[in-house]
Amino acid sequence: MIFFSSKSGKSYLIVIAIWLVVIACAYVTISYFNRQSLKLIQKIELFPSSDYAKAHLLYDEADIGFKKIMNEADKKNKNSDTKVLLSPDDELVTHTLGLYLKALDIDPVTEYSPQRCIYYERVAQIYEVCGEDYNRYEYMARALLCNENYKLAEMYAGTAAASKVKDRKAWELLANVYIGLKSWTYASVAVRQAQKAGMPDYTMLFYNAKIYFARENYQQAKESLMESLRMNPSQNKSRELMADTLEIMGESTASAHMLEDGIGHGIENSTALLYRMGMLFYKQNDLDKAIKYLSMALALAPDNPDLHWDLARALQHSGAPAHQVLEHQSIAGRINPNYKTKYLD
Repeated sequence: MIFFSSKSGKSYLIVIAIWLVVIACAYVTISYFNRQSLKLIQKIELFPSSDYAKAHLLYDEADIGFKKIMNEADKKNKNSDTKVLLSPDDELVTHTLGLYLKALDIDPVTEYSPQRCIYYERVAQIYEVCGEDYNRYEYMARALLCNENYKLAEMYAGTAAASKVKDRKAWELLANVYIGLKSWTYASVAVRQAQKAGMPDYTMLFYNAKIYFARENYQQAKESLMESLRMNPSQNKSRELMADTLEIMGESTASAHMLEDGIGHGIENSTALLYRMGMLFYKQNDLDKAIKYLSMALALAPDNPDLHWDLARALQHSGAPAHQVLEHQSIAGRINPNYKTKYLD
């Protein structure tokens, strides 16, 4: 049996007290940073950067939460014969999903670009470990669409739509799948179902235009998009598809001016659309506008070597001072060494 002197007993109590203070401080610190992190979604709009940069700040933050969630799910199921689910109301789960969904919402990369695939998959995995099957099916379908795996995406999207027939997003997703499969009748039916579930008329017109475009009926696609934009000018998706349509129809000048009309409606926040507009004006030899919009795009994405290179080309053709041309040419080569061996037009 071990006896403690009063002196050693006091020391022991002091050590315990110190550890309790340390634990309390750690808890307060973690709580503080968690609260600050929760505010990230609201605060992110204040960042003086492009939507692309904002989205990737959120993705990076969400990835930290994703790893913790997956580790927690593995621990719970390590020695269990039956699958143990995490609570969908868990603070870490809701916080991480909120970050991913906000990032996906503002990310200027097209909705089914391959770059988005990994994030759709991670959202689907989080829903899976929480037993939220409907949401898992939806985001797995999105990931499969990014990889153009339309047949498997049809199974997931169809299950999601059947689970919640009043959810317009599920029907929109299924419409995209059928457009990929070139199943025009089914795509049109899915759009009508989405409209019944609350899809606005301008979005319905956009999806009809997507179907017309995929069927190479460009005149009808153009008419649907014009009406869609008349109803709601703040639609980058419609403007982007309209640009594609007009270019295919040989109306590049109209395409450039249609995008320019989107300034004040969100185009000014899209690096991709500003870049595209700048290059359209460059091809028309409207160098003042080309320089203007390429510079605006570069302000949103200062580390993009293609933007620096094409701005150097536009400046050179405009007769700008050589040092301005050389500055952007050099930056392009520093970021991407391939540009070091290229020559301006």
